[in-house]
Amino acid sequence: MPEHLRIRSELMGVACKIIVDRHWTQERAAITFGVTQPRVSNHVRRKLHLFSIDGLIEMLNRAGVHVEMNVSHIARARGR
Repeated sequence: MPEHLRIRSELMGVACKIIVDRHWTQERAAITFGVTQPRVSNHVRRKLHLFSIDGLIEMLNRAGVHVEMNVSHIARARGR
């Protein structure tokens, strides 16, 4: 899986967990995340291609979640 898709999927999973753990309706989630209810519906249905990393981070920030990033070097095989 390409790294950007993995990151989006992980962020989306956190937001979905927040919705479930806090017993939010889609309407309540939309208000908190600062998006429309249909946007939350797309989110809940895991339509990953409709969301950017920036947008997901913004939604999480609005819900009081601090997002951190860790970058590490990947060693490549010699000869490449």
